[in-house]
Amino acid sequence: RNTFVVDGCCGTATSATLFHLMTNRYARVIGVDRDKPESWVRHHIPERFRNRFVFVSEDMASVTPAVVDRVMRAEWGVGLECLSHFHDSHPCTTLSRADRSGQHRHPDGRPKSDTAILDDAVLEATVRNVEAILRTSPNCLVTIENPFGPWFADLPVVRRLRADPRWHLMIGSYCKLAGLLDGGRSWPQKHTYVLA
Repeated sequence: RNTFVVDGCCGTATSATLFHLMTNRYARVIGVDRDKPESWVRHHIPERFRNRFVFVSEDMASVTPAVVDRVMRAEWGVGLECLSHFHDSHPCTTLSRADRSGQHRHPDGRPKSDTAILDDAVLEATVRNVEAILRTSPNCLVTIENPFGPWFADLPVVRRLRADPRWHLMIGSYCKLAGLLDGGRSWPQKHTYVLA
């Protein structure tokens, strides 16, 4: 079955991108990242899958339904209505428990640093774009992940989605869920929220 995927903030492209490319020979993936160059991202994808991967160097806030539709039509001849999965692995630096300095967040979770303010604005814009995508492609699976920590679940945009019965906030542990597709390596204890 043809599967069309957007992997936002794809980084090494070894989670949603690689899962789809390895498990479905008909999968096509658009990887989006503002911080990593295309050559670096492609280096992490086995060569045999690279022909089904398209890279877009953009901030997720700029990835509107029109952008996704334009890339899908140009690359694969299908539009946004065929999108199967929209995954976003939102930047976690300002939401991580690893930030023990308190430089990014006030104790109540409000953004303090410029980076945290930007990251929250990008998540807000990404969610607005996702909601617009779902109006065109209502059967598209949406997943937004972020490492477990004290603030993600209580961000205003996440609270708003959690109030909608169509959305669910789940938690999993990569070290417990790692499988053969993860390269047979040990994973650190990394509990992760998935909003779907």
